Amino acid sequence: TTPEREILLTQGTETGRLILQLGTAKINLNAKASDALAKLDSNIPGLKQRIIQGTQTVLEYSNEQSDSSTKQDFKLDLNPNIKWDIEANLGVVDGSLNLEEIPIEKLHLALGVGDLKIRFGQKQEMTRMNLWSGATSLDIYIPKGSGLKIKQGKIISNLDVHYMDMIEQDDYLISENYDTAAHKIEIEIVSALSGINVFVQ
Repeated sequence: TTPEREILLTQGTETGRLILQLGTAKINLNAKASDALAKLDSNIPGLKQRIIQGTQTVLEYSNEQSDSSTKQDFKLDLNPNIKWDIEANLGVVDGSLNLEEIPIEKLHLALGVGDLKIRFGQKQEMTRMNLWSGATSLDIYIPKGSGLKIKQGKIISNLDVHYMDMIEQDDYLISENYDTAAHKIEIEIVSALSGINVFVQ
């Protein structure tokens, strides 16, 4: 259906699941929808929206690959008061996923080409992220004090972790504070062609 700009938070919704299937998008994800489930501002032609209400409400956006030369903006604000899982399949992507205020349990990313920034917060004790990345340059920001564990799959270029002491164990990089940290982030890099930088801030 044609996307609504504001999706109401219905009674009984405890968690949310966001699914993005976008060909080309300049994406900006934030958490400024405390009075709704989500708020959308997008000019992507042919954007479709699907909503399944329930204890876990599913919100899905998809579009066909477009030849439009217009910059295709996709701005979405999520409700920061419920837990979220996010699954995103993005072909040509630019922008940021600002998850600092969102309690996110799972983030599943499949990326084609582009440049993406991901900012994690400390709203969730354990956050797990799976990553398939083509030629997408990634900057990942994690809060100071969080524990970090990275499973390295097929990484063609550099993976750099800045401002954090990491220990190498088998296929994993594990931060020295991992076992004692109150907030933990686990990243599984299944495959990546472009550089990945992780910053502690």
